[in-house]
Amino acid sequence: MKLTLPRRPSRPHLAERQVVQDLNRSLVLIVDPEALQASVAARIKELTGAGRIVILQLEPEKGVLTPTFTMGVEREAVRGLRLEKRGRLARWLLTNEACLVVPRALGVYEYLDEYEQHLLSSIGVRVCVPLVSLNRLIGLILLGSDGAAWEPDAAQIEVLELLASQAGLALENAYLNREQRDRLRRLDRAERLAVAGQLAAGVAHEIRNPLTAIRSTVQYLLSGCPDTDPKRTLMEGLLSEVDRINGTIDGLLSLTRSRDLEVDEVDLADILDQILILVAVQAQTLGVAIVQEPRDRGLLVRGD
Repeated sequence: MKLTLPRRPSRPHLAERQVVQDLNRSLVLIVDPEALQASVAARIKELTGAGRIVILQLEPEKGVLTPTFTMGVEREAVRGLRLEKRGRLARWLLTNEACLVVPRALGVYEYLDEYEQHLLSSIGVRVCVPLVSLNRLIGLILLGSDGAAWEPDAAQIEVLELLASQAGLALENAYLNREQRDRLRRLDRAERLAVAGQLAAGVAHEIRNPLTAIRSTVQYLLSGCPDTDPKRTLMEGLLSEVDRINGTIDGLLSLTRSRDLEVDEVDLADILDQILILVAVQAQTLGVAIVQEPRDRGLLVRGD
């Protein structure tokens, strides 16, 4: 009886397996999309020797894939790059869920539209790798090299497709995790604004009650004060200050009150005056002196 010993894996096979293992560890440890893309690109370069790597991410609202990471390619070279989600290249990659090796698939290359052909040739793309998650194309990886003879072999393509399937799921999870964090941050901010609004409304009520009494009293005294009495100027100034405080309270409450957009002519000089009122106390606390210089009114713009 002749025993056949299992063949010892070759060095390239061991190296490819190590790349997959390293990537798996990265996928578990990294949750930031940008860091994850950098890790994926580094593993692909290690595996294939690709000198140019561009990762595109799907923008679901717009239905286009746009560059989010580059290695070995100037950002200016891909600025403005857009691939339609329903374009021929994206549809072919999603349908086949396989790498498109451009030099070996000239028929597919000719099937692409003129813009896609120009894009692939302009940045020297030789391999297009789909990033698929739950039967949805969420991104692409474009590979190229400055070397004229560079082209991944069949074994490398097989590992690339394995890496891409794992990377697609990981990137989708990273994007969803970021969206969830942003959603929770917005929710937390909305809740804090709601609490601040309730507090501001309560404080405004407590302030306005004595202000109303002060205003009524000053108006009563003013009604019996002759125009020549020096105290009249002081009382008129007091009424002006009461109105200013009321205006500040209205501005504070408007920050926490949702309302429809009402576009009209807005005087920027008035807005600057309101801003200075809001920051005056903080500036004084910090020892900052605010100096207002006379300026022309009528700086009108359209706004709310």
